[in-house]
Amino acid sequence: MYSDNQQDVHEERIGAVVPAGWNPMFSVSSNLYDVEPQWRALEAFGLSSPGQSFDFVRSWVEATNVPKQEQFYVTAYLGKQPLMVLPLAMSKKLGVTILTWFVGDHVACNGPLMNHDLFERLSESQREAFWQSVVAALPVSDVLYLPGLIEGADTEFVAFEGVGKSSVCDHIFRVRFDSWEECDKSRRDRKRRRRDKQHRQKLDALGAVDLVEIAQVDQAEHVLQVMFEQKRKRFEQLGIEDPFTKKEVRDVYSDLFSKSKSVRPLLYALRLNEEVISVRYCVAHQNNLFMLVSSMSVDDDILAGSPGNQCVLEILRQKLGKDSFTMVDIGVGESYEKKRWCNELVPVTSRFLPRTFKGWVFFAAKASLERLKMLVKGNSVLFGYYKAIRGVLPPILRT
Repeated sequence: MYSDNQQDVHEERIGAVVPAGWNPMFSVSSNLYDVEPQWRALEAFGLSSPGQSFDFVRSWVEATNVPKQEQFYVTAYLGKQPLMVLPLAMSKKLGVTILTWFVGDHVACNGPLMNHDLFERLSESQREAFWQSVVAALPVSDVLYLPGLIEGADTEFVAFEGVGKSSVCDHIFRVRFDSWEECDKSRRDRKRRRRDKQHRQKLDALGAVDLVEIAQVDQAEHVLQVMFEQKRKRFEQLGIEDPFTKKEVRDVYSDLFSKSKSVRPLLYALRLNEEVISVRYCVAHQNNLFMLVSSMSVDDDILAGSPGNQCVLEILRQKLGKDSFTMVDIGVGESYEKKRWCNELVPVTSRFLPRTFKGWVFFAAKASLERLKMLVKGNSVLFGYYKAIRGVLPPILRT
């Protein structure tokens, strides 16, 4: 890829502030396994989401049979060292070709894999030039659409500021403490502890309650079936389109148990008399636990004991600490449960980079729709009306 002289220059740059004339190299592949070594090396710098995990994306690509011609993996190098892997899928809607993330809103946020040590040595102008080079290396499409990007001072995407940017779309809710005791003291007062105790007593009155952790595929299948059925019933009640209807999508969550290496899928099931009444599908990486899917029984007697919150409470009580997890990501979107447990809010936004006239039309329509959703969600009266009519709205307007 480089001559000997070029390689020496690049290796010198890695050890110091990168000069203005730096020259990253790019490659684009439609074969996931071409970038596996670089991807796994970059995972060591940390993940903000399972959507950045090689294992999760591989399970998604293989289970949902994404055609190779719709897969694109952009890799940037500084010398011999990988600087970035950007995994994107090509889709088409209403005649508009869109480059976007593989797993979409099945995770709270998405983003490229980055070598943070190298990237932090770039100046602001170098970062801007880098992202311009990334966009130039992408295959032809009408629009580059990157929803769920983390916003803030520490994000690597500052170069996208003002370029087809929408406002903050939502927030990721995270629990970050070194111990359960610290979390309990910070997030629960006497009234809240009493309320949790009352809910637990209602469940205990129905039978034996326990929380089990499942990490093996043979034990996970039954719990996964229960989880998807509970989700189906809940979505049906709310009039929301079920994102787990397709078998191939459900298979992603099952396949991860047998195929994953660098992340660990974990199921936490709250049981009543050994019957599953609430589930949390999680993915663990290092000391971070990402909660991707939650479900609970729709039985009124069980709901009186708040099984969903009891499940989260037990996970935090048993797993929060330096020997296990110090960050628990409960997902995107505001809810009472998230507000009471989470001490960290991470804003997420979308980036649109229209590349053709049709791309600009898509950007205008999508940005307007997201602004409308934020307006409705931010107004309790409007949101109440919205929930009342949600079942009769077209799928694009349901959330």
